[in-house]
Amino acid sequence: MSQLKVDFFIKNLVEVINKLQHCDVKENLNEIVISGNWDQNAAKLIIDCISLQESSKHEVFSLSIDSEPEDLEDASNISSGNHVSLFTFTFRKDIFLEKCGMISDEIDIFLLSSVNALHDSLVQLGISSPLLKFSLNKNKATKILVHGLQHNFGGPYLAIHSTSGSPDHNVFLRGSTLPDSDSIRKEVNTISNLPIEIVPQFFEMCWGNIDSVDAKPFRIAYAKQMIACLAQYVYSEEKIQLKGVKSLECSIVDDGSTDMYLPPLKRTVLTSHFESAILSR
Repeated sequence: MSQLKVDFFIKNLVEVINKLQHCDVKENLNEIVISGNWDQNAAKLIIDCISLQESSKHEVFSLSIDSEPEDLEDASNISSGNHVSLFTFTFRKDIFLEKCGMISDEIDIFLLSSVNALHDSLVQLGISSPLLKFSLNKNKATKILVHGLQHNFGGPYLAIHSTSGSPDHNVFLRGSTLPDSDSIRKEVNTISNLPIEIVPQFFEMCWGNIDSVDAKPFRIAYAKQMIACLAQYVYSEEKIQLKGVKSLECSIVDDGSTDMYLPPLKRTVLTSHFESAILSR
């Protein structure tokens, strides 16, 4: 029921926002911020949005005009007078999800209003720099609900699906055969001032349409995590030293083909860490 409420709300919110002209709309993982000139159209936007979440409007919405906080109840009565006033209207998605009962200690959950917002959030999610500790590589499952997403995809600890869809429950949260972070730390040395975290389990892609265009950045991030598992030393994406008799240095910066060999790469990672576990006994 909670997700049905989220789906209904975000569909209607997007419809309301799309009707607003000459306004700037910015979205990150936790907020949607709308700004522009205050007029009756803007006032109607506020009223329409508030009506979608009346019970907790003061927690999830906020309004300021000329940088001064305003009472949401007075939106229809606020006049800009003889000068142009600038408004900022903020929707707190994280608080909205909490009010809908979607937040848990086991899963990080994010709500995005469009597929474009998903692509715009790749840096904030850590997909653009998957070896650095961001939202995905902190030993916690992640679910990303995307309004308008056509193809759902993910892995045992990652689910990207539409607001009306769901993860593959036969796989999601069912565990992974890839080595965990403790096992990897015993085999891979990180030499960097940056917060490098190698946890391929949380980037793994194995269900849904993982070959879709929307999934490609996630496939690349997953591949980089697995390649890092095969290193003896990791300095950065630009420099890793592979295991072996000879010290072979290489880069894992994407050249357009990084994600082409995921199945054999996974087999190599599993074999490498299995052999290391046997030798360490």
